Amino acid sequence: MTYSASTACSDDMMNRIGRTKVLALSFLGIWLAGCWAGLVVWQRNIFPIWTIWFSTAFQAIGGGPGIPMTMIYTIITDVQVEAERTNTFFYVSVCGMIADLIAPTLAASLMAVSPWLPFTIGISAMAFAMLLTLSIPETYHARTRITSSPRQGPIDAQPKPYGLLHHLNLILAMFKSRSLCLIFLSFVGEQLILKNSGFAMRYVSKRFSWPLSRFGYFMSARALVGILIYLLILPRISSFLQHRMLSSPLHKDLLLARTMGIILAIGLFLAAGPTLGCVLSGLLLVTIGSSSTTICRSIAAHFVDSRHVASMYTFLNLLNTAGAILASPLLASTFVLGMRWGGDWQGLPYLCLGVLGTISAIALFLIRRGTGEVEEMEDDRE
Repeated sequence: MTYSASTACSDDMMNRIGRTKVLALSFLGIWLAGCWAGLVVWQRNIFPIWTIWFSTAFQAIGGGPGIPMTMIYTIITDVQVEAERTNTFFYVSVCGMIADLIAPTLAASLMAVSPWLPFTIGISAMAFAMLLTLSIPETYHARTRITSSPRQGPIDAQPKPYGLLHHLNLILAMFKSRSLCLIFLSFVGEQLILKNSGFAMRYVSKRFSWPLSRFGYFMSARALVGILIYLLILPRISSFLQHRMLSSPLHKDLLLARTMGIILAIGLFLAAGPTLGCVLSGLLLVTIGSSSTTICRSIAAHFVDSRHVASMYTFLNLLNTAGAILASPLLASTFVLGMRWGGDWQGLPYLCLGVLGTISAIALFLIRRGTGEVEEMEDDRE
């Protein structure tokens, strides 16, 4: 609840002080949390080790650890044209994948020299990112001036309602859009599915007695496949659909998301298969199909007025958190039940995830191509 409230407050701040300042504040909160954790470990004779929990209080300064990505997606949506927005989201995702691939190995190597070395580098990098953020031009006011109609007058001259109640009203208005509801349903289902990277390692190791070291090599190869998919293949397919097939941005995004949703569902059912090769093939397909979540972020922006994109991405961030919370008990309970039943039932966790993936894919197929939802939301608030 605290995290949700701080996230909602950060959304209010986005429109008050701007996207880039909220991004800088979120980096500041994460930086202070890291500094506090380091201080507790460094001065463990003074601070009890349990006081490291207070580090989460600092993250409330900027709304929590999910706000930086929310702000990055919002800023991109503000400045990027619809036709290229999805490709830009792909490139942002690649940056995260590369960091996830390199950081553990680099940190392990640095810890051989000193355990404080990776910590110092990480804290310094976060401070640099925070300062770098302040140099990014603000995107909110320029965007709203462009999108405001002459009948409404300058956006700055209009009264600007802020606060938690206004934020909740915006979210409720989004639920009046059938397409947005379907996107939210698909998104939360996919988040339940994708919050299982650590579980996949335990699942394969336990079921097939596969050494964790070998699975580590597989995970590295899987990450490389994901990077190639996001960096080279998907952007080219997107550009082909846009320029050669003359598809509209929304139609192109829907086609990509639906295709990736099908691949994701197939991969999940394969991961529940009886053989190791079948499971590993399924996990590779899951890596490819997971791009549907990135595409869904771009699709959702088609159905929201540009002034309320930040509220929509904030809500997607909350759905992301909810998926992470619900995924652990779902996977744990089905894993224990599958092991108890034995045999092919050991794939029960991925069988359940496959059902969720199928529901998410069906939701994507039910989204309408029309763009009237934005007007409906605007009219309802007026």
